[in-house]
Amino acid sequence: MSQTSASPRSVEGMPSPAHIWLVLIQPMESLPQGYHLQIPLTMIESFAVPRSRSKFLRFIGYCVVGVKGHLKRELTQEQGAGTVRLLNVNDADELVDQGVYHFFTPSGEGIIADSFVDLDVVVRKHTLSYTTTATRDPHLEMQTPNPILDMDDISRRVERGMVRYGTSYPTQCRYTFKYMTNEMEEDQFSVFYPDNIDATFVQSNKDTLPSGPLLDYVFGATAVVEWGCHDLTDTFNNLGYQPYHPTAAPHSFGLTTTRHDHSATRQKRDMLTPQPEEEGGSVAGEEVDGLDFVMFLRINTGAAKRRREEEDSALRSRISAWASDVE
Repeated sequence: MSQTSASPRSVEGMPSPAHIWLVLIQPMESLPQGYHLQIPLTMIESFAVPRSRSKFLRFIGYCVVGVKGHLKRELTQEQGAGTVRLLNVNDADELVDQGVYHFFTPSGEGIIADSFVDLDVVVRKHTLSYTTTATRDPHLEMQTPNPILDMDDISRRVERGMVRYGTSYPTQCRYTFKYMTNEMEEDQFSVFYPDNIDATFVQSNKDTLPSGPLLDYVFGATAVVEWGCHDLTDTFNNLGYQPYHPTAAPHSFGLTTTRHDHSATRQKRDMLTPQPEEEGGSVAGEEVDGLDFVMFLRINTGAAKRRREEEDSALRSRISAWASDVE
């Protein structure tokens, strides 16, 4: 580890025993505690082999934020300065019980919420199909290798008594079933689906394996739901944003050959029409779930912002070229 410059204090207090904090959003005026995950060390140990547990923590940050980054750990607080010293963390370093870790992007800075673009803005500017649900299951499937982890960075799979005929394990990757809480490992569901089993696939259909980036996205959302330190809706409100959930357009009601009571049709149309308290599908008081929050962070990475700027520039160029042609 190497020592780096001082950084503002992330949050008050300290992690619970046998837990660590992963700071994802640095403190700011409207969010003085920033945003962090409190992760049980037992869960990290369940996922990763000893030499890769810091690397796995970096993987969690990648899944939530959507870009690769590096970790720094708080060392000591300087008396009267309100700052802490940060140490660079290598992938092979052991995690420190009750340690506070910060996830930093390639630019060398933490995520600062002051520069966030509202999710509403991005959805309105693009043709996106966006749906979400507030309920998540505390288990998931993780693919390795991925942009951070190799197959041997996670624990060895639990061998099955029998592999179904006509199926086999992929040779170049793993799809590992994992629980995100210790309680689930004691649930009756785990009798049929034990923790750390690998998926098998039909041998003739291996070209249609699950999407790795999508699994990483779901992992990030599940991590936020299970380990997030603050209520997501409150965090969004403090940042001044509302989740944008497009409202379905009324169905087209064509001519029919039979007579109907049109009161039912009018009632159905009213149900599909945005109500006065709804503005653009963003409903006051609507709960924010993990997918909302992770998508919000991912559209505010430097790469995403540059991509939107390039798209806007290309669109303006095409409009200018079209205007010149029609003059």
